[in-house]
Amino acid sequence: MHGHAYDIVTSQPVPGATMRLENEYFSASVHTDLNDYYLVEVPGGFLERLTVIADGYKPISDSDDFEISPSDELTLRNFDLKPKVKGDANQDDHVTVNKGFREKS
Repeated sequence: MHGHAYDIVTSQPVPGATMRLENEYFSASVHTDLNDYYLVEVPGGFLERLTVIADGYKPISDSDDFEISPSDELTLRNFDLKPKVKGDANQDDHVTVNKGFREKS
């Protein structure tokens, strides 16, 4: 699985965002690099939860099951992170998760 994390307001990259992927048998965390890119090797099958956090941004949590491609393909999944606003009553609003498309590696 691979992709990018962007600021939804400025469209700028968000380096250092953390993606946590989980299912009943698997758990992994990965951070975006200086170019806001992440790449994580996960077993094929379904993930049950995906969480994305970054300093200064509202967390994203997606608990919809989604399929991960077999090992000969990459699953693209980009994230649009919404900046936290000072005094925001609900800092945990969920924002858009762009469910990606299949792309040959």
